[in-house]
Amino acid sequence: MILNNLLDIRPKDTLDDFFSRIKRHRKTILSIEQLKELSLELVAFYSGNKNFQYVKKNPLENHWYASLDKGKPDYSVYDNEIYISDVWACWVVYSRKYLRDIKKPQNGIMQNHKQIKKIIDIGCGFGYTTLALKQIFSYAEVIGTNLENTTQIKVGREIGSEYGFRIESDYDKLGKDTDLIFASEYFEHFEEPIEHLLEVIDKTNAKAFLFANAFGTKSIGHFHKYIINGEKVEGKKVSRIFHAKLKSLGYKRMETKIWNNRPDYWKRQT
Repeated sequence: MILNNLLDIRPKDTLDDFFSRIKRHRKTILSIEQLKELSLELVAFYSGNKNFQYVKKNPLENHWYASLDKGKPDYSVYDNEIYISDVWACWVVYSRKYLRDIKKPQNGIMQNHKQIKKIIDIGCGFGYTTLALKQIFSYAEVIGTNLENTTQIKVGREIGSEYGFRIESDYDKLGKDTDLIFASEYFEHFEEPIEHLLEVIDKTNAKAFLFANAFGTKSIGHFHKYIINGEKVEGKKVSRIFHAKLKSLGYKRMETKIWNNRPDYWKRQT
C-alpha cells in the first residue's frame, strides 16, 4: 500500500494518493493539478525558496489576519482548499521531520517506548502524523483529533480505517489513560492557549507531551497576541508562559538531542 513506511518514502510519491483522497471528499474550485502545484511550491517556500510570487502574496493568510484586525477571526480558513495544500506542505517540511527525529534512538525519546500504550495526535491535519505515529508505535492505540465536518477529518478517517487508528472531534471520547500527546504547531491556533492546555490535560490526563509550538510566528490560524489570564500577550512571549504553566502542573522538560528542541519533550513527574 502506498502509505506503508510513511516516514521512509519520498513525500512527493504520496502526492497523487493524497489528492485522490481529497477528490473523493470534496469538489474544489481550483483544479487538483493546481493544488498539487501549489503544494510543491509551498514545500519549496517553507524550505527556504522565497521566489514563488503566489505563495509570497499568500491570499488566505492575508485574509486570516484581516479578519483578526476586524476582531472576527474567520475560522473557515481551515476548510479552504488552499489550506489543503498548506497542511500537506507543513507535514512534509515540519511534522515529518519531527517524527523522523523522534524515531532516532540517540535522541532519547524511544527509551522505554514499549510502555507507551496510548497516543493522541491533537490537531492531526489529514492524519499523516497520526499514521506515522501508528507506524512508529505499532503496538499502541493511536487517536487523532480534528474539527468535525471538514475535509481534513474526512480524509483522516479514511486513512485511519485503512491503517488502524481513529480520529475524534469530541475530547470527551479520548479517555484519560493517555501516555503521550503529540502536538505539532497546534496550540498557537488557540487565542487562549493556556486554557486549552488545561482542557487537554483535564480530558486526557496525559503523562507526556511532544510539542512543536510556534508562538510568535506568522501563519494561517496564528494570532499576533494571545489571551493569558484575561490579558493580551505578544506571541513571542507566550512560550515562556506556556512552559511555566507546564512546570506548575508537575511536568518536566526532558533533555533530548533533537536540534532546537523541536519537538520539545515534557513528562509528568510522579
